[in-house]
Amino acid sequence: MTIRCDVPRPARGIAPRLVLVLVLVLGVLLSTPAPMASQSAGAPVGSPLVLLGPGQRLVLSPRDGHLVSIGTLDGSLRAGRTTDTVGLWSLELTPGHPAGTIPSTAARQFRVSRQGASAAVLTWSGFDGTAAPRLTVRATVRLRPDSTSAWTIALEGIAGTPIERVHFPRVTGIPVRSGDALAVPSWMGQRSRHPGRLLHDTAGRSRRLEFVYP
Repeated sequence: MTIRCDVPRPARGIAPRLVLVLVLVLGVLLSTPAPMASQSAGAPVGSPLVLLGPGQRLVLSPRDGHLVSIGTLDGSLRAGRTTDTVGLWSLELTPGHPAGTIPSTAARQFRVSRQGASAAVLTWSGFDGTAAPRLTVRATVRLRPDSTSAWTIALEGIAGTPIERVHFPRVTGIPVRSGDALAVPSWMGQRSRHPGRLLHDTAGRSRRLEFVYP
């Protein structure tokens, strides 16, 4: 499932920087602070970034920052994949642009910096050969007092790059189980008590759905 955010292109004369904030009900708490870790293409992979909270466990990939898993402390998986080609974010360019999109997997450098015990900053850079070679993307995961977590993304070095939409955060591998309910950001918010019916057609095939924020 992709949480899709539509971000307008900056007007002429405005600094080329986009910032958007999303709040997800994950209730995660970061583990013990650690110094910045850096990951380059082809380099050995370090330890996963594990976030722990009341009854929850969230793991991010040390290679590219994608969501490996969201689950409970007893091992029950609610979302995520060990290997993932989607990435935590992607940038959609204007229709007709030959590049199409810029995925997070196009970055040659990835860094993780913990901010105390309650936040971490993920940074992607080195987009040589893409439509935005000077691009730097910073995403922040921060614990909130109400047991939710705030996910913020900022883009720098995008002058002259026709970005149409920012997709963030991208969460994959969400199983649909009996008794689950689905809350979606459609206008003031809607809830489906039968998500299996919403996410599949009458023949049982998966459907792609997009929800527009007001």
